[in-house]
Amino acid sequence: EVARFLDTKHPNHYKVYNLCSEKGYDPKYFHYRVERIFIDDHNVPALQDMLRFTASVREWMSQDEKNVIAIHCKGGKGR
Repeated sequence: EVARFLDTKHPNHYKVYNLCSEKGYDPKYFHYRVERIFIDDHNVPALQDMLRFTASVREWMSQDEKNVIAIHCKGGKGR
């Protein structure tokens, strides 16, 4: 459902960030535009991880003005 929405609204212009260390999924559903950063639920992320995340977002967003990102974690509030 999520992939269908993103493919419809932002075809070829989205990247998904999975901030969940507990659960992954096959990135093929999102055309391999998934980056996973392992952050444990209800824990503060390491500064190194957040710097890598923000650098990746900045790079993706600068490539095309149509680009968007989708960010998620396990429970929706821990990270």
